[in-house]
Amino acid sequence: MRGLSSVSLRRSPACELAIWTLAGFISVGAIARVALHASQAGVQIDDAVTTSVSAAVNQYFLAFSNKDYDALRVSVQAPFVVFNRTGVNTLATADDVVSAYRATMERLDQVQYGATRTDAIRVIPLTAETALANVQWHRDRKDGTLLQEGAEVLMLIKASGAWKISGMLSQDRR
Repeated sequence: MRGLSSVSLRRSPACELAIWTLAGFISVGAIARVALHASQAGVQIDDAVTTSVSAAVNQYFLAFSNKDYDALRVSVQAPFVVFNRTGVNTLATADDVVSAYRATMERLDQVQYGATRTDAIRVIPLTAETALANVQWHRDRKDGTLLQEGAEVLMLIKASGAWKISGMLSQDRR
C-alpha cells in the first residue's frame, strides 16, 4: 500500500477552475451567513457605526490619493487579504500593504493619475467589531478627466478602537 506522501496529484486547468469557483462560493456563502446572523442577532445599523466606517474608508482613499503612506499604514490591519481576478493575495504586514500600494501608484503615475474619490459607500455591519463596505469609486487624471471607475467590497475590523481595512474583494461596478 502506498503512503499518501508518495502520491502525486495533478490537477487539470478545469479542476483548478472548479476549486477556485467552489472556494468563491464558500467565501460568499460564509459572508452571507454572517450578515444574516448579525441581522437576526439584532446588530443595529446605527448612524455612529455607518459614519465611523465611512470615515475610515474615505481616510483610506485620501491616504492613497495623496501618497501618504504613513496614513495608509495606519488605516490597514494585517494580515490584509486581496481577492481579485487573478486570485487571492495575503499581505502579512502593514509594510507589505504599503509596498503593494507604492507599486500600484507607480503604475498609475504613468497615466497621469490625479486622485481617487468614493462615489458611494454602503456599510454592512456584521458584528460590533466587523463590517463590510461596498464602495464605488472613480479615479481622475491630473487634468480632471476620468481615468477609471471601479468598485470593491472592503472588509473592516475595529482594532484598538479604530476601524481599519483588513482586505478587499474586487467587483464590477454597477
